[in-house]
Amino acid sequence: MASETGSDVIIAGAGPVGLLLALRLGQAGINTIVLESQKKLLPTIRAMVYMPIVLNIFRKLDIFDTTITQSYPNYSGVSWRDIDGNELAHLDIDSGNPYEFGGLLIIGQKRMSQLILKEIAKYPTVQVRFGEKVIDIVDDAMNQDGVKVTAQKRLKTNQIGSPPPAGTLKNYRAKYVVGAVGANSSVRQLLGIVYEGFTYDNWKMIGTNVQYDFIGHQGFSPINFIVDPVEWCAIAYTGEDEFGLDSGPGAAVWHVAYSEDPDLPDDTESIIERARRRVGRFIKTGDGKDGKGIFKVTRAEPYILQQRLASEGRKGRVLLAGDALHCNNPIGGLGLTTGICDAFCYGNAIVRVVKHGESDTLLTTCAQSRRHAFEQVTNEKSMENLARLQSDESPDVEDRLEFFEKLKTDPTFHVQVKKGWDSIMEVTFEK
Repeated sequence: MASETGSDVIIAGAGPVGLLLALRLGQAGINTIVLESQKKLLPTIRAMVYMPIVLNIFRKLDIFDTTITQSYPNYSGVSWRDIDGNELAHLDIDSGNPYEFGGLLIIGQKRMSQLILKEIAKYPTVQVRFGEKVIDIVDDAMNQDGVKVTAQKRLKTNQIGSPPPAGTLKNYRAKYVVGAVGANSSVRQLLGIVYEGFTYDNWKMIGTNVQYDFIGHQGFSPINFIVDPVEWCAIAYTGEDEFGLDSGPGAAVWHVAYSEDPDLPDDTESIIERARRRVGRFIKTGDGKDGKGIFKVTRAEPYILQQRLASEGRKGRVLLAGDALHCNNPIGGLGLTTGICDAFCYGNAIVRVVKHGESDTLLTTCAQSRRHAFEQVTNEKSMENLARLQSDESPDVEDRLEFFEKLKTDPTFHVQVKKGWDSIMEVTFEK
């Protein structure tokens, strides 16, 4: 029988959520192993905007100063525009305090994960192991030694559905396991936890990376939403240039995300060709024509949108966080925000239980709190954000006009919007 590697906590998934949880546990001296199925960090076209509530978490984890030096600080806010690029409304997000950054930070997920990994390296109780996918979990309530986790090492020769080659399986045991691997969470599936909700099946999202300077050429804000029943989309600066450098000397890279018919061909060549035509509609030359020749689509890929919540946030000694626990449409950046709040809350609760000997029921309370936050705040607000862009139903149109009017006429309305974001984490579970 293969030997087992023991740990206080095992985290499945080395995205920002899993790594921030590991950082919090490492700072408390708790033995933690992170298992990531990919062999290395991969770039992604999603999850790059960090809200004020998240920046407060970064301050508490002592990574804010490092993060802001690696990010693009958005002081100017968020704009909603019509199909021709004319501004309909603007959300001011800066705090107005010259001694404290009060805006949004923009940083790609891969770069953010690299930053957290460097911080984790300071804490010897945390190990991050790439190329190991969790394939089995045994949580025997009668076994006081904890949860058994089996991971399979990722090899080029591994064939789906075939028995794992000899020597590729590794056994672990931990007091607690946290699944933070994403919406297709193997941990959630292994536990048989239902992912309740729905999939947007009348369209699919296309995420693109585009080399073009929307700020310099068209006067856009760093984050923009195009309002239209058909052509609605999000246009946001990635904070990076074509070489992946922080606002470097190369061509600025922007992320443009839009919807299209789900039955269209999904091969890369077809998607990129359609992306060139679609993105060109948002780029105007001086004579008002579409600027198809003055930008470059460097990446385009489809992804499915869902609004889902796991029926349980905790089962036995296993917890779910981030997209493994919940997922939502990306308009407004609330999914990543909620996931990072999950990581901070779970980290605080686990420290109190493992290090300070508090009752294990605290983890149940924490899991219930995080489900409630998604159900009552994130889910509702993310659907409101989406409807604000594309719905032509009378109630939604009225809500949109009222929202825009408040942004234009009420100088305190942006504070109310921020309070709505902050309600994603009303309880932090700090000691």
